[in-house]
Amino acid sequence: MRALQSMAPFAETLVEPLAMLTSPLTPRSFHAGRRACQALASIPATRAWATMRFARAVLAAQWRSALLLEHVRRLPGEELGAFLDSRIRFPGERRFLSALATGRPLILATPHTVASVLGCVAIARKLRGSRRFAVLYQSEERNAGLPALFQRAGVAVVLLSGVGGVVRALEVLKHGGCLATMPDVFDDVSDTIVVPFFGRWLRIAGGTAFLAKRSAALLVPGYVTTRRGLVVRLEAAAPIDAGAEASGDERQDLFALTCRMFAEFERRIARAPEHWLYWDRLPRLSTPMELPRDAGSPDFEAAIANRCRALPGLLRRVPELGSLREEAST
Repeated sequence: MRALQSMAPFAETLVEPLAMLTSPLTPRSFHAGRRACQALASIPATRAWATMRFARAVLAAQWRSALLLEHVRRLPGEELGAFLDSRIRFPGERRFLSALATGRPLILATPHTVASVLGCVAIARKLRGSRRFAVLYQSEERNAGLPALFQRAGVAVVLLSGVGGVVRALEVLKHGGCLATMPDVFDDVSDTIVVPFFGRWLRIAGGTAFLAKRSAALLVPGYVTTRRGLVVRLEAAAPIDAGAEASGDERQDLFALTCRMFAEFERRIARAPEHWLYWDRLPRLSTPMELPRDAGSPDFEAAIANRCRALPGLLRRVPELGSLREEAST
């Protein structure tokens, strides 16, 4: 065990050289970076990133994160806490602690990266004894070994999934707890809404905004990445108050809240895009907005009207777009 632990820092130094050596020889079907580049090249907002250098960066980021996760899982319980406390970098921690001090329920929402589970553990350690902590996962089968990891880290957690998990998550929040979730995937397309994301309309699960709104929670967008030296970086944005600026129309409020959350995701992913896991899915889970990134409000509204005319089912899924379509038609 000790030998395996001591090998991790040495193996980590080989990640970049191996990614560079193997990239030209690895078929696209086995190369996450090359698949990501294929998707990026089809999207105007990200086309400039689609280079072989980026492909290698994706491969290196995933290998480093997997190595770090495996290293953490092998650490004895007494060493795991010390490792997490010394290797977690938390930009925005002051904002998070200020949100915690309000006493309001908190939702930490992050896009999927390999290291996201370590971000959950790090937050749970900060909340020990002060807040009930729950993780809402896509399904019980995809919990990435979290139960054992949390147990060895000495923190209590409630793992939730499915419809029943959403109900229990709301209970946790209404009692002032904290919920961690990753809303950039979904189980059923009929349960999705569409939001702007890298110049496209992306279909995503709308449950995070619903939970935040119903519990009057503070929603904290985050992004978890890894760095050289077996370091985890958990970036937290300024909290979004789900109860502020209510329009009186819950569906419109949920749409607006989700848009704000994904705008924060986009800003952070753009600074370290090699860590996000779902670039290869983006083209088939989204629709082009057909607008330049510097377009003004009238152009945006006209594009919405055109898209609603082209896709009648869009209004059934997102009826709040109807008012924008009417404004664009006047």
